[in-house]
Amino acid sequence: MYLAQVVPLITRKNVITFFCFFCSRLVSEYIHNKVLSGNRTRHFTPYPSFEQKYLDKQGRVKLTRNRHIMKGCYDVHYQKWIKYFKRNQIHIIDGDKFIKDPFTQMKQTEIFLGLKPYFRKDNFVFDEHKGFFCKRSENGRKECMKEGKGRKHPVIKKQTLDKFRDFYRPHNSRFMQLTNRTFGWFS
Repeated sequence: MYLAQVVPLITRKNVITFFCFFCSRLVSEYIHNKVLSGNRTRHFTPYPSFEQKYLDKQGRVKLTRNRHIMKGCYDVHYQKWIKYFKRNQIHIIDGDKFIKDPFTQMKQTEIFLGLKPYFRKDNFVFDEHKGFFCKRSENGRKECMKEGKGRKHPVIKKQTLDKFRDFYRPHNSRFMQLTNRTFGWFS
């Protein structure tokens, strides 16, 4: 279903969305797809390296039909949303801040939704093994993401990351203007 078809069906029109450092998102998607594929392509060849998958032979960012790269063009998506939603109906959670401080991000979300305070700092506990915060349940048990989540990212060459930063820079600038916000990964 397309956004234009869905919006009229929604009675309370609020959008909550996560945005994170575009390169982290792309690497996560790469790892996810690599694991799901069993480290093989559909032609049973070894899964390509990050650089092989997302850079062309000249070392430029591959744009042709590459939905993984285009997902990081946050300005494009946000522009579609503001056609149907007012800016005050869209709550953006900074995914990078959420990883480091989920409590503050959840408090801001409660305020956005007009909910009574529910979350406390002690609702979150850091898991050394995962490297992320987990939710502490009502009975005090730690509830973490499933094993397939929070995978270790490969080290990506600085030159490769710089190519993606250069590619995403105009999109990030536009996104920052559209949202009137700054994010730690805008540089």
